[in-house]
Amino acid sequence: MNKITSFMKWRRLSQYFIIINCCLLSFQTLAQEKKEDLVGVKGAITPQQMNARQLVGQELIDDAFPNSIPIFGSKSRIKFGGYVKMDYIQDFNYIGSAYEFESATIPIAGTPDSYLKGQSMFHAKETRFNVDFRTVVKGLRSGKEMPLQIFIEFDFFEDNPSLFRQPRLRHAYGVFGNILAGQTWSINADLSALPGIIDFGGGDGTYGDRVVQIRWTDNITKNLTYTVGMEGPKSAIDNPYELDGIARSNMPTFAGNVRWSINKFSHMQLGADFFQHHWQGGQYGPTKKAYGYGINLTGRFVLDKKERNALMFGASTGKGVGHRILFLEFSPSDGVISDNQLELLNAHQAYIGYNHYWTKSLNTTVAAYYAKLNTVDYQLDETTQHGGTFHANLVWMPYKNVSFGMEYIHGLHVVKDGRYGQANRLQFMTRFRIP
Repeated sequence: MNKITSFMKWRRLSQYFIIINCCLLSFQTLAQEKKEDLVGVKGAITPQQMNARQLVGQELIDDAFPNSIPIFGSKSRIKFGGYVKMDYIQDFNYIGSAYEFESATIPIAGTPDSYLKGQSMFHAKETRFNVDFRTVVKGLRSGKEMPLQIFIEFDFFEDNPSLFRQPRLRHAYGVFGNILAGQTWSINADLSALPGIIDFGGGDGTYGDRVVQIRWTDNITKNLTYTVGMEGPKSAIDNPYELDGIARSNMPTFAGNVRWSINKFSHMQLGADFFQHHWQGGQYGPTKKAYGYGINLTGRFVLDKKERNALMFGASTGKGVGHRILFLEFSPSDGVISDNQLELLNAHQAYIGYNHYWTKSLNTTVAAYYAKLNTVDYQLDETTQHGGTFHANLVWMPYKNVSFGMEYIHGLHVVKDGRYGQANRLQFMTRFRIP
């Protein structure tokens, strides 16, 4: 802010939080949206929010491409983005995922790992860099001009210990008119409806992942859009009898959604996925296939524009849909193979989050996530069945592109026979974003 009084208020706030030893959480502005459109997501710092909505068609060549650089002699522009982020994580209980809070990795009480204690961890793995290139291309025969975008992003969040500090490809896609092709968030991953939490995992109830895909997005009416496309398949089949074979799929995932923009601050989205699961038994094992589905409803409502209160929610259900739900990705949760059949399992997830702005630079998000898998009798007792997380944070941005934060996280992990484990974490962060 350019007013001296506002600067003094920020300075007093800074001194106050230093005294009470609180690091406050950052937020990320969305590059493609105007300032007033950030209500309700401005405080969000989840990595998913960085690419909350891919633009298509005329949106790509509109003037609203802030901080971009013109390439002289052409209609092209380029923008460099990203940030440097440092996280300090203090675990009070042992959890298998040191860098992001994944409650499915919490050890069950009474198991050897449950007697291990927490730890302190510093890392900068979420640091990332991206390049956004936009231009207009002309048809070789028709002469018609069409917008073209190429977006590439890397971070360092590689889980493999041997690749601890190696760059990891997050996004690599191109948009030509209304067609998107490449790797980015799945069609029904509604990033703009996610609560603004600091944890890199984004919450156990998150639906969808980054996948290679091709899709088409277009308008139905001014406030109603649709997306349809195909995505790379994924299948995870439980094999309790240790039969010969492997889980595969020989057809893509088909996905689509309809998005209703109620106003510039609020929306709802309804989507569906259809996929095949295939167990290929080879020479001695059974060969079976089954078809599954997932239905996903998400939304974001800004309740009070002046006070900046927002509600975010999402829920999904389906059969053979476990690979789409973050909490269930750590175990084979799509189905179970036996000698006679491939039985797909029902899975469900839900989350809700609330964001409140205390001042223009200070806000809080509270969120809860839950996921459940309907297991069957012949699965092992230690099979993950349900669990979730609770998050509460405080967000402060004293200067543009500079932010700090703190978040409390509690997680629960329950297995088939009713045993469970719990864990608690405090996470502090600092982020410096490329303007």
